[in-house]
Amino acid sequence: MTKKASKNKRKTASKKPTLTKGKRVTKKKLTTKIKDTIVFDLETKTLIPKGLTDQTEKNEEIKKLRISVLCCFDYNTNDYSFYTEKNISDFLTKVNSTKRIVGYNIIAFDYLVLEKHGLKKSSLLDEKTVDIFDIIRQETGEWLRLDTLSKVNLGRGKLVKGKDIVNVDPVTLYEYCKGDVSLTKDLFELFLKGKLKYKHLKGRRPQINFVDDDYIEIGDGDGYIPPEIRCPKCGGHNFEKFDELRDGQGIEEMTEGQFAEYMAGTWGTLECLDCGETVDYEI
Repeated sequence: MTKKASKNKRKTASKKPTLTKGKRVTKKKLTTKIKDTIVFDLETKTLIPKGLTDQTEKNEEIKKLRISVLCCFDYNTNDYSFYTEKNISDFLTKVNSTKRIVGYNIIAFDYLVLEKHGLKKSSLLDEKTVDIFDIIRQETGEWLRLDTLSKVNLGRGKLVKGKDIVNVDPVTLYEYCKGDVSLTKDLFELFLKGKLKYKHLKGRRPQINFVDDDYIEIGDGDGYIPPEIRCPKCGGHNFEKFDELRDGQGIEEMTEGQFAEYMAGTWGTLECLDCGETVDYEI
């Protein structure tokens, strides 16, 4: 290589790119903008009767539930909208036209409630559904509460405890439903980035009685009892869970959210089988 060629090479290597005046250089986005996607959640006025063990019977009872409010976030408009049974057909139009539907336990609950309003099961509906609850359940076997998953990943949980939702006013109910949609939306975005944390979490596994460090066999009041709960009188952990609220309201009167919180062990009333002490707890 001649000295002239070597000199030209050094000049080429050291040459810096120049910016054209008036233009801004930006980094390329790592992810594309989410489009044609909706996130929704609904609240019902009542709950299915207690004591049902057959899944087919449970599904039929779910289909009978009445909608109090449905909230939907649309990525195309970047806005929330609300629906009741009077205008639910407008929401179903949105369902049919969108390319992706996101929710939390919508396959086993919300979709069944919506069937009587005209929602049709189809392979297309299955293909465009992203049910975060169902994805986690199929992968880990755990039935994680939205509140638990949100607190771990987002640092915030539900706006209202499920057991309190029956007593709230309509405005609060709408905000509660919107809050659940907002949580699900943010969890979905973490899921798309591969940053959703859930593999280390423990939830509930209905229809199975566990007897180990995390679960104990319980009586008529089915539901998970946190292992850290101890009897204040004898210090034991041999509990049976009452199937009623502290004010005497029974399971059959609980709302969907209230029942989910109860089953997940977030709160409850226990009887110590060793000393007979009654324990109210909430975590």
